[in-house]
Amino acid sequence: MLWKQRRDRLQWLLDLIRTMRGWTRGELSTALGRDPTKLVPASGNPKLDLVVGVAAALGWSVGDVVESIWLDRAGEEGLAALPQDPREVAAVVDLARRERRWEDLRAAGVALRLRATHSEERALADHVIASAWAGMGCFATSLSVAQRGLAEPGVGFDLRELLSVDVAAAHYALWNLVEARAIASEILRSLEGREDGDLLRRLVAASARSVRGHASRRLMAVDLRSSARHAAEAIDQLEVAEREFRWLHDDFGDPADLGRAHTCRGGALEARATIDPARGIDLVDSIVAGLDECVDVESFRESEVLESHGWWCIFGCNVALRAPDADRTHRSIAILTNKAFEIADRLDHWAMRERAFTIEHFRRDRAACEVASFEEWVLDPEDLRVVMGTMGRFPGFRPIGWRILLESGVVDE
Repeated sequence: MLWKQRRDRLQWLLDLIRTMRGWTRGELSTALGRDPTKLVPASGNPKLDLVVGVAAALGWSVGDVVESIWLDRAGEEGLAALPQDPREVAAVVDLARRERRWEDLRAAGVALRLRATHSEERALADHVIASAWAGMGCFATSLSVAQRGLAEPGVGFDLRELLSVDVAAAHYALWNLVEARAIASEILRSLEGREDGDLLRRLVAASARSVRGHASRRLMAVDLRSSARHAAEAIDQLEVAEREFRWLHDDFGDPADLGRAHTCRGGALEARATIDPARGIDLVDSIVAGLDECVDVESFRESEVLESHGWWCIFGCNVALRAPDADRTHRSIAILTNKAFEIADRLDHWAMRERAFTIEHFRRDRAACEVASFEEWVLDPEDLRVVMGTMGRFPGFRPIGWRILLESGVVDE
Protein backbone atom coordinates (compact mmCIF):
# COMPACT_ATOMS: atom_id res chain seq x y z
CA MET A 1 0.00 0.00 0.00
CA LEU A 2 1.36 3.40 -1.00
CA TRP A 3 0.55 5.18 2.30
CA LYS A 4 2.50 2.55 4.25
CA GLN A 5 5.47 2.80 1.89
CA ARG A 6 5.47 6.62 2.26
CA ARG A 7 5.34 6.27 6.03
CA ASP A 8 8.27 3.84 5.98
CA ARG A 9 10.32 6.15 3.77
CA LEU A 10 9.71 9.09 6.09
CA GLN A 11 10.78 6.96 9.05
CA TRP A 12 13.98 6.02 7.19
CA LEU A 13 14.78 9.70 6.65
CA LEU A 14 14.21 10.46 10.33
CA ASP A 15 16.47 7.57 11.33
CA LEU A 16 19.14 8.91 8.97
CA ILE A 17 18.91 12.35 10.58
CA ARG A 18 19.34 10.88 14.06
CA THR A 19 22.37 8.86 12.95
CA MET A 20 23.92 11.76 11.03
CA ARG A 21 23.35 14.35 13.76
CA GLY A 22 23.87 12.03 16.73
CA TRP A 23 20.50 13.11 18.13
CA THR A 24 18.23 11.28 20.52
CA ARG A 25 14.60 10.84 19.58
CA GLY A 26 13.74 13.72 21.92
CA GLU A 27 16.32 16.01 20.29
CA LEU A 28 15.00 15.11 16.87
CA SER A 29 11.41 15.88 17.85
CA THR A 30 12.48 19.20 19.38
CA ALA A 31 14.35 20.20 16.21
CA LEU A 32 11.31 19.33 14.10
CA GLY A 33 8.79 20.87 16.50
CA ARG A 34 6.89 17.62 16.98
CA ASP A 35 5.64 15.43 19.80
CA PRO A 36 8.07 12.43 19.96
CA THR A 37 5.09 10.07 19.59
CA LYS A 38 3.78 11.87 16.48
CA LEU A 39 6.85 12.29 14.32
CA VAL A 40 5.50 10.02 11.58
CA PRO A 41 1.82 10.56 10.71
CA ALA A 42 -0.21 7.38 10.29
CA SER A 43 -1.35 8.53 6.85
CA GLY A 44 2.23 8.74 5.57
CA ASN A 45 1.51 12.33 4.44
CA PRO A 46 3.64 14.77 6.49
CA LYS A 47 2.64 18.42 6.79
CA LEU A 48 4.67 21.06 5.01
CA ASP A 49 6.45 22.31 8.13
CA LEU A 50 7.69 18.78 8.86
CA VAL A 51 8.95 18.37 5.29
CA VAL A 52 10.78 21.72 5.55
CA GLY A 53 12.29 20.67 8.89
CA VAL A 54 13.47 17.33 7.52
CA ALA A 55 15.02 19.11 4.52
CA ALA A 56 16.89 21.54 6.79
CA ALA A 57 18.15 18.74 9.03
CA LEU A 58 19.40 16.72 6.06
CA GLY A 59 20.78 19.67 4.14
CA TRP A 60 18.49 18.75 1.23
CA SER A 61 16.00 20.74 -0.80
CA VAL A 62 12.31 20.38 -0.04
CA GLY A 63 11.89 18.82 -3.48
CA ASP A 64 14.49 16.16 -2.66
CA VAL A 65 12.59 15.19 0.49
CA VAL A 66 9.26 15.06 -1.33
CA GLU A 67 10.75 12.90 -4.08
CA SER A 68 12.20 10.53 -1.49
CA ILE A 69 8.90 10.09 0.38
CA TRP A 70 6.30 10.00 -2.36
CA LEU A 71 6.35 6.97 -4.60
CA ASP A 72 5.51 7.36 -8.25
CA ARG A 73 2.10 5.73 -8.76
CA ALA A 74 2.34 6.31 -12.52
CA GLY A 75 5.64 4.41 -12.62
CA GLU A 76 4.23 1.45 -10.72
CA GLU A 77 1.16 1.30 -12.94
CA GLY A 78 3.36 1.76 -16.01
CA LEU A 79 5.58 -1.12 -14.92
CA ALA A 80 2.59 -3.44 -14.85
CA ALA A 81 1.44 -2.31 -18.30
CA LEU A 82 4.84 -2.19 -20.06
CA PRO A 83 5.54 -5.10 -22.45
CA GLN A 84 8.55 -7.35 -21.87
CA ASP A 85 9.75 -7.43 -25.49
CA PRO A 86 12.19 -4.50 -26.06
CA ARG A 87 10.82 -3.94 -29.57
CA GLU A 88 7.29 -3.63 -28.21
CA VAL A 89 8.54 -1.26 -25.51
CA ALA A 90 10.19 0.93 -28.17
CA ALA A 91 6.90 0.98 -30.12
CA VAL A 92 4.94 2.02 -27.01
CA VAL A 93 7.40 4.83 -26.26
CA ASP A 94 7.50 6.05 -29.86
CA LEU A 95 3.69 6.09 -30.16
CA ALA A 96 3.28 8.03 -26.90
CA ARG A 97 5.84 10.58 -28.10
CA ARG A 98 4.23 10.98 -31.53
CA GLU A 99 0.76 11.39 -30.00
CA ARG A 100 2.10 13.79 -27.35
CA ARG A 101 0.75 11.64 -24.51
CA TRP A 102 3.36 12.93 -22.11
CA GLU A 103 2.00 11.37 -18.93
CA ASP A 104 1.96 7.96 -20.63
CA LEU A 105 5.50 8.56 -21.87
CA ARG A 106 6.68 9.49 -18.38
CA ALA A 107 5.01 6.43 -16.86
CA ALA A 108 6.74 4.23 -19.45
CA GLY A 109 10.09 5.89 -18.69
CA VAL A 110 9.73 5.47 -14.92
CA ALA A 111 8.71 1.85 -15.45
CA LEU A 112 11.79 1.32 -17.63
CA ARG A 113 13.96 2.72 -14.85
CA LEU A 114 12.37 0.47 -12.25
CA ARG A 115 13.05 -2.48 -14.53
CA ALA A 116 16.62 -1.40 -15.44
CA THR A 117 19.50 -3.66 -14.41
CA HIS A 118 22.51 -1.60 -15.57
CA SER A 119 23.66 1.94 -16.33
CA GLU A 120 22.78 2.00 -20.03
CA GLU A 121 19.18 0.97 -19.32
CA ARG A 122 18.83 3.56 -16.55
CA ALA A 123 20.26 6.29 -18.78
CA LEU A 124 17.90 5.36 -21.61
CA ALA A 125 14.96 5.48 -19.19
CA ASP A 126 16.08 8.92 -18.06
CA HIS A 127 16.09 10.12 -21.68
CA VAL A 128 12.48 8.96 -22.02
CA ILE A 129 11.48 10.59 -18.72
CA ALA A 130 13.30 13.84 -19.59
CA SER A 131 11.52 13.95 -22.96
CA ALA A 132 8.17 13.53 -21.23
CA TRP A 133 8.83 16.31 -18.71
CA ALA A 134 9.95 18.59 -21.54
CA GLY A 135 6.74 17.81 -23.41
CA MET A 136 4.78 18.88 -20.31
CA GLY A 137 6.79 22.11 -20.14
CA CYS A 138 8.56 21.12 -16.91
CA PHE A 139 12.04 21.92 -18.18
CA ALA A 140 13.72 22.23 -14.79
CA THR A 141 12.66 18.66 -13.99
CA SER A 142 13.62 17.52 -17.50
CA LEU A 143 17.06 19.07 -16.97
CA SER A 144 17.66 17.30 -13.65
CA VAL A 145 16.53 13.93 -15.03
CA ALA A 146 18.75 14.23 -18.11
CA GLN A 147 21.70 15.22 -15.91
CA ARG A 148 21.03 12.15 -13.76
CA GLY A 149 21.20 10.01 -16.88
CA LEU A 150 24.50 11.61 -17.90
CA ALA A 151 25.91 10.79 -14.47
CA GLU A 152 25.44 7.06 -15.08
CA PRO A 153 28.86 5.44 -15.63
CA GLY A 154 29.76 3.62 -18.81
CA VAL A 155 26.95 4.98 -20.99
CA GLY A 156 27.59 4.62 -24.73
CA PHE A 157 28.51 7.57 -26.95
CA ASP A 158 25.20 7.88 -28.82
CA LEU A 159 23.02 7.79 -25.72
CA ARG A 160 25.31 10.24 -23.94
CA GLU A 161 24.98 12.71 -26.81
CA LEU A 162 21.20 12.22 -26.87
CA LEU A 163 21.01 13.08 -23.16
CA SER A 164 23.30 16.05 -23.77
CA VAL A 165 20.80 17.36 -26.31
CA ASP A 166 18.09 16.99 -23.66
CA VAL A 167 20.21 19.07 -21.28
CA ALA A 168 20.96 21.75 -23.89
CA ALA A 169 17.31 22.00 -24.94
CA ALA A 170 16.14 22.34 -21.32
CA HIS A 171 18.68 25.10 -20.66
CA TYR A 172 17.48 26.87 -23.82
CA ALA A 173 13.81 26.67 -22.79
CA LEU A 174 14.69 28.07 -19.35
CA TRP A 175 16.62 30.94 -20.97
CA ASN A 176 19.99 29.70 -19.75
CA LEU A 177 21.30 30.69 -23.15
CA VAL A 178 25.05 30.64 -22.52
CA GLU A 179 24.80 27.12 -21.10
CA ALA A 180 22.56 25.93 -23.95
CA ARG A 181 24.89 27.31 -26.60
CA ALA A 182 28.02 25.91 -24.92
CA ILE A 183 26.59 22.40 -24.50
CA ALA A 184 25.24 22.33 -28.05
CA SER A 185 28.64 23.47 -29.35
CA GLU A 186 30.37 20.70 -27.38
CA ILE A 187 27.99 18.11 -28.84
CA LEU A 188 28.82 19.28 -32.34
CA ARG A 189 32.55 19.12 -31.62
CA SER A 190 32.19 15.58 -30.28
CA LEU A 191 30.38 14.53 -33.46
CA GLU A 192 33.08 15.80 -35.82
CA GLY A 193 34.23 12.88 -37.93
CA ARG A 194 31.50 10.64 -36.50
CA GLU A 195 28.50 11.79 -38.52
CA ASP A 196 27.39 9.12 -40.95
CA GLY A 197 24.14 7.71 -42.28
CA ASP A 198 22.95 6.65 -38.84
CA LEU A 199 19.57 8.22 -38.00
CA LEU A 200 20.35 8.88 -34.34
CA ARG A 201 23.65 10.68 -34.89
CA ARG A 202 22.21 12.78 -37.71
CA LEU A 203 19.23 13.71 -35.54
CA VAL A 204 21.50 14.60 -32.61
CA ALA A 205 23.65 16.78 -34.88
CA ALA A 206 20.67 18.62 -36.38
CA SER A 207 19.07 19.07 -32.95
CA ALA A 208 22.29 20.40 -31.39
CA ARG A 209 22.77 22.81 -34.29
CA SER A 210 19.18 23.97 -33.87
CA VAL A 211 19.65 24.62 -30.14
CA ARG A 212 22.91 26.46 -30.77
CA GLY A 213 21.31 28.59 -33.49
CA HIS A 214 18.20 29.44 -31.51
CA ALA A 215 20.26 30.23 -28.40
CA SER A 216 22.34 32.65 -30.48
CA ARG A 217 19.11 34.12 -31.90
CA ARG A 218 17.81 34.83 -28.39
CA LEU A 219 21.18 36.21 -27.34
CA MET A 220 20.73 38.94 -29.98
CA ALA A 221 18.23 40.63 -27.67
CA VAL A 222 20.18 39.95 -24.46
CA ASP A 223 23.81 40.64 -25.35
CA LEU A 224 23.23 43.82 -27.36
CA ARG A 225 26.90 44.71 -27.80
CA SER A 226 27.45 41.43 -29.65
CA SER A 227 24.06 41.34 -31.36
CA ALA A 228 25.48 41.26 -34.89
CA ARG A 229 27.82 38.37 -34.05
CA HIS A 230 25.01 36.39 -32.46
CA ALA A 231 22.77 37.07 -35.44
CA ALA A 232 25.42 35.85 -37.89
CA GLU A 233 25.92 32.64 -35.91
CA ALA A 234 22.16 32.10 -35.63
CA ILE A 235 21.77 32.40 -39.40
CA ASP A 236 24.67 30.04 -40.07
CA GLN A 237 23.56 27.36 -37.59
CA LEU A 238 19.84 27.50 -38.30
CA GLU A 239 20.20 27.39 -42.08
CA VAL A 240 22.41 24.30 -41.80
CA ALA A 241 20.00 22.74 -39.29
CA GLU A 242 17.11 23.39 -41.66
CA ARG A 243 18.88 21.52 -44.45
CA GLU A 244 19.80 18.65 -42.11
CA PHE A 245 16.22 18.23 -40.90
CA ARG A 246 14.93 18.28 -44.48
CA TRP A 247 17.46 15.63 -45.48
CA LEU A 248 16.35 13.53 -42.51
CA HIS A 249 12.76 13.81 -43.66
CA ASP A 250 13.73 12.84 -47.22
CA ASP A 251 15.66 9.80 -46.00
CA PHE A 252 13.44 8.57 -43.15
CA GLY A 253 10.04 10.16 -43.77
CA ASP A 254 9.32 11.51 -40.28
CA PRO A 255 6.99 14.53 -40.75
CA ALA A 256 8.25 15.96 -37.44
CA ASP A 257 11.51 16.80 -39.20
CA LEU A 258 9.64 19.06 -41.63
CA GLY A 259 8.23 21.01 -38.70
CA ARG A 260 11.68 21.31 -37.14
CA ALA A 261 13.13 22.48 -40.46
CA HIS A 262 10.41 25.11 -40.83
CA THR A 263 11.08 26.39 -37.30
CA CYS A 264 14.80 26.71 -38.07
CA ARG A 265 14.01 28.65 -41.25
CA GLY A 266 11.83 31.09 -39.33
CA GLY A 267 14.51 31.64 -36.71
CA ALA A 268 17.09 32.38 -39.39
CA LEU A 269 14.76 34.93 -41.00
CA GLU A 270 14.33 36.69 -37.66
CA ALA A 271 18.11 36.90 -37.33
CA ARG A 272 18.42 38.28 -40.87
CA ALA A 273 15.83 40.94 -40.05
CA THR A 274 18.01 42.00 -37.11
CA ILE A 275 20.99 42.51 -39.39
CA ASP A 276 18.86 44.23 -42.06
CA PRO A 277 16.03 46.07 -40.21
CA ALA A 278 14.57 47.31 -43.51
CA ARG A 279 13.40 43.74 -44.15
CA GLY A 280 11.67 43.52 -40.79
CA ILE A 281 8.24 44.97 -41.56
CA ASP A 282 7.99 43.01 -44.80
CA LEU A 283 8.81 39.81 -42.92
CA VAL A 284 6.15 40.54 -40.28
CA ASP A 285 3.58 41.23 -42.98
CA SER A 286 4.42 37.99 -44.77
CA ILE A 287 4.09 36.00 -41.52
CA VAL A 288 0.70 37.57 -40.81
CA ALA A 289 -0.41 36.79 -44.38
CA GLY A 290 0.88 33.23 -43.96
CA LEU A 291 -1.54 32.59 -41.11
CA ASP A 292 -4.07 31.61 -43.77
CA GLU A 293 -2.30 28.22 -43.76
CA CYS A 294 -3.41 27.51 -40.20
CA VAL A 295 -6.81 29.15 -39.84
CA ASP A 296 -8.27 25.96 -38.36
CA VAL A 297 -5.65 24.64 -35.95
CA GLU A 298 -7.81 21.64 -35.09
CA SER A 299 -7.43 20.32 -38.64
CA PHE A 300 -3.64 19.91 -38.40
CA ARG A 301 -2.65 16.28 -38.08
CA GLU A 302 1.10 16.84 -37.78
CA SER A 303 1.66 18.60 -34.47
CA GLU A 304 5.28 19.58 -35.17
CA VAL A 305 4.25 21.38 -38.36
CA LEU A 306 1.54 23.27 -36.46
CA GLU A 307 4.08 24.02 -33.72
CA SER A 308 6.41 25.55 -36.29
CA HIS A 309 3.64 27.98 -37.35
CA GLY A 310 3.30 29.00 -33.72
CA TRP A 311 7.01 29.70 -33.47
CA TRP A 312 6.87 31.75 -36.67
CA CYS A 313 4.27 33.92 -34.90
CA ILE A 314 6.77 34.41 -32.06
CA PHE A 315 9.59 35.21 -34.50
CA GLY A 316 7.36 37.76 -36.22
CA CYS A 317 6.55 39.37 -32.87
CA ASN A 318 10.26 39.60 -32.00
CA VAL A 319 10.92 41.43 -35.26
CA ALA A 320 7.89 43.71 -34.81
CA LEU A 321 8.97 44.69 -31.30
CA ARG A 322 12.17 46.10 -32.77
CA ALA A 323 10.37 48.04 -35.53
CA PRO A 324 9.79 51.81 -35.24
CA ASP A 325 6.22 51.94 -36.67
CA ALA A 326 4.25 51.62 -33.41
CA ASP A 327 0.65 51.63 -34.72
CA ARG A 328 1.36 49.10 -37.44
CA THR A 329 3.40 46.75 -35.29
CA HIS A 330 0.93 46.81 -32.38
CA ARG A 331 -1.75 45.44 -34.69
CA SER A 332 0.58 42.79 -36.10
CA ILE A 333 1.78 41.65 -32.68
CA ALA A 334 -1.80 41.40 -31.41
CA ILE A 335 -2.72 39.17 -34.37
CA LEU A 336 0.39 37.01 -34.01
CA THR A 337 0.17 36.51 -30.24
CA ASN A 338 -3.51 35.59 -30.59
CA LYS A 339 -2.61 32.86 -33.09
CA ALA A 340 0.36 31.73 -30.97
CA PHE A 341 -1.97 31.33 -27.97
CA GLU A 342 -4.42 29.38 -30.13
CA ILE A 343 -1.72 27.00 -31.34
CA ALA A 344 -0.21 26.68 -27.85
CA ASP A 345 -3.61 25.74 -26.44
CA ARG A 346 -4.19 23.20 -29.20
CA LEU A 347 -0.80 21.57 -28.43
CA ASP A 348 -0.73 22.33 -24.68
CA HIS A 349 2.66 23.92 -25.40
CA TRP A 350 3.99 25.73 -22.33
CA ALA A 351 7.16 27.22 -23.83
CA MET A 352 5.09 28.89 -26.55
CA ARG A 353 2.66 30.21 -23.93
CA GLU A 354 5.55 31.73 -21.98
CA ARG A 355 6.74 33.62 -25.05
CA ALA A 356 3.23 34.71 -26.09
CA PHE A 357 2.39 36.01 -22.60
CA THR A 358 5.72 37.83 -22.35
CA ILE A 359 5.38 39.45 -25.76
CA GLU A 360 1.74 40.41 -25.20
CA HIS A 361 2.75 42.00 -21.88
CA PHE A 362 5.43 44.06 -23.66
CA ARG A 363 2.97 45.03 -26.40
CA ARG A 364 0.40 46.30 -23.89
CA ASP A 365 3.03 48.23 -21.94
CA ARG A 366 4.33 49.83 -25.12
CA ALA A 367 0.83 50.61 -26.35
CA ALA A 368 0.06 52.42 -23.09
CA CYS A 369 3.23 54.52 -23.48
CA GLU A 370 3.31 55.15 -27.23
CA VAL A 371 -0.25 55.15 -28.50
CA ALA A 372 -2.13 55.80 -25.25
CA SER A 373 -4.14 52.62 -25.62
CA PHE A 374 -4.37 50.83 -22.28
CA GLU A 375 -5.76 47.29 -22.49
CA GLU A 376 -6.81 45.62 -19.28
CA TRP A 377 -5.99 41.94 -18.87
CA VAL A 378 -9.18 39.92 -18.51
CA LEU A 379 -8.53 36.41 -17.19
CA ASP A 380 -11.18 33.72 -16.98
CA PRO A 381 -10.51 30.64 -14.78
CA GLU A 382 -8.82 28.78 -17.67
CA ASP A 383 -6.60 31.79 -18.43
CA LEU A 384 -5.67 31.95 -14.75
CA ARG A 385 -4.74 28.25 -14.77
CA VAL A 386 -2.47 28.83 -17.77
CA VAL A 387 -0.80 31.91 -16.29
CA MET A 388 -0.15 30.09 -13.00
CA GLY A 389 1.12 27.01 -14.86
CA THR A 390 3.50 29.15 -16.89
CA MET A 391 4.79 30.89 -13.74
CA GLY A 392 5.47 27.51 -12.16
CA ARG A 393 7.40 26.22 -15.16
CA PHE A 394 9.48 29.29 -16.02
CA PRO A 395 11.09 31.13 -13.07
CA GLY A 396 12.11 34.00 -15.34
CA PHE A 397 8.46 34.59 -16.26
CA ARG A 398 7.21 34.98 -12.67
CA PRO A 399 7.71 38.77 -12.38
CA ILE A 400 5.71 39.26 -15.59
CA GLY A 401 3.13 36.74 -14.41
CA TRP A 402 2.60 38.69 -11.19
CA ARG A 403 2.20 41.90 -13.23
CA ILE A 404 -0.45 40.23 -15.38
CA LEU A 405 -2.29 39.01 -12.29
CA LEU A 406 -2.15 42.48 -10.71
CA GLU A 407 -3.31 44.25 -13.88
CA SER A 408 -6.18 41.80 -14.29
CA GLY A 409 -7.40 42.43 -10.75
CA VAL A 410 -7.07 38.77 -9.78
CA VAL A 411 -4.73 39.77 -6.93
CA ASP A 412 -4.35 43.09 -5.12
CA GLU A 413 -1.12 44.95 -4.43
